[in-house]
Amino acid sequence: AAAAAVATSTTATTANVGVLLRRGFHTSSETLEFGALWCGRSRDNYKAVRFPENCFELTLHNPSQGAAIDVVCEFENDSNFTTFALEPEQVRVEAGQSAPLRVWAYPKAAHEYTDKLVLKVGQNPLPLVYKVHVEGCEPVLEVDKKQLAFDKLVLQHPATRTLTLTNKTKLPVAFTLTGMDQLGPEFTFDTPAATVQPRSSCTLTLTYLPTKPQAVKKLLRLEVSDVDKVMGIVHTENITVTGDAYDVAVELSLPKAGDLGLEYDVLRVQEERVLTCILKNRSKFDLEYKVVLNEAGLLAAMGKQWRSCLAVTPDAGVLGDKPVLLKVALRLPREMAFKMCQLFTCEVRDSQVPHPLACLPVHATARALYTQFALYPPTGLDFGALAVGSGRQTRELTIENKSPFELRFAFQRPGGAGNAAVSAGG
Repeated sequence: AAAAAVATSTTATTANVGVLLRRGFHTSSETLEFGALWCGRSRDNYKAVRFPENCFELTLHNPSQGAAIDVVCEFENDSNFTTFALEPEQVRVEAGQSAPLRVWAYPKAAHEYTDKLVLKVGQNPLPLVYKVHVEGCEPVLEVDKKQLAFDKLVLQHPATRTLTLTNKTKLPVAFTLTGMDQLGPEFTFDTPAATVQPRSSCTLTLTYLPTKPQAVKKLLRLEVSDVDKVMGIVHTENITVTGDAYDVAVELSLPKAGDLGLEYDVLRVQEERVLTCILKNRSKFDLEYKVVLNEAGLLAAMGKQWRSCLAVTPDAGVLGDKPVLLKVALRLPREMAFKMCQLFTCEVRDSQVPHPLACLPVHATARALYTQFALYPPTGLDFGALAVGSGRQTRELTIENKSPFELRFAFQRPGGAGNAAVSAGG
């Protein structure tokens, strides 16, 4: 009896060999497998085999040595090229000869299509039946976010945001990001156009290096297409890019305008004196500050007891719209003097930047002295011999203040309270 044998053609595009791994004739299931194909492709002039992956070239062979056979080719269900088509629908195959048979698949939507290729061979009572299968795919990329928000950024400090594109289809998908020219040169994408392989993801990195204060709100357009761009742009996504770049401006005011440091003038030993610095934030956003003591400088100026000599409050906090008053208390334990000694540094930070944005040093000049005075005469008052009834006699006792600050004193009789007096230094 005459018979027809089916063989797949070796014709295939190199671009799809790596991804259409299932494409071929599966003998175990007698299935003509087209694998995954883009849905919605144009069928115009399809017989010219514009898309080789949409066509199988089969061979009908008559192995007999006798008469020719007539073969009728048809699909069990699809007779109007809804998905599948073939040519020719009827063919005579001479004995020992072969004839070509082409089968096309053009899925319209993103789901699976199955039919049966029926070959009625001559007078054979049973036709040859082969399954035909194709899976329609649409070029689509899923994005993990629709907004790349940089929030607040300090000038000249770069920041990055990532965008992950996922291809859940069984075919490679190409993409292009447009609108980068609207963002300006301060924004750079590491991969503005590429191909995402089947069942895989691609992570893009957008870097923003602000050079001027500005608020940004721009749109990027993700354009998705097939790799060969035959179908054009079939899917788009809008990605919003936002950011607010600002410059750091902080002002530190000392008690006396124009001075280079805190002037404590002359202090008594162990006398505490408090001066106030005013820290103002001229920036657009809140900042953080922290007082860092200059341990080496304080040790050199005040000795090992320096920790008990200086206190700055508050030593850390948030610097917002309202000024912060830094109270700097100084108490020196012995006579000493220093000039323009750096007490501490006020570090200004942004929570998103790992290092200080500004370091404001605070210096001070101070001198500590003990209270010094002299009594004249130094040996006491001597009234000598006085005649009874000679009247009241007076002597002078001089107290000289040798300190640069006020001296307070009082006289008291031994064993009881006495007259007291207060006098300014002099």
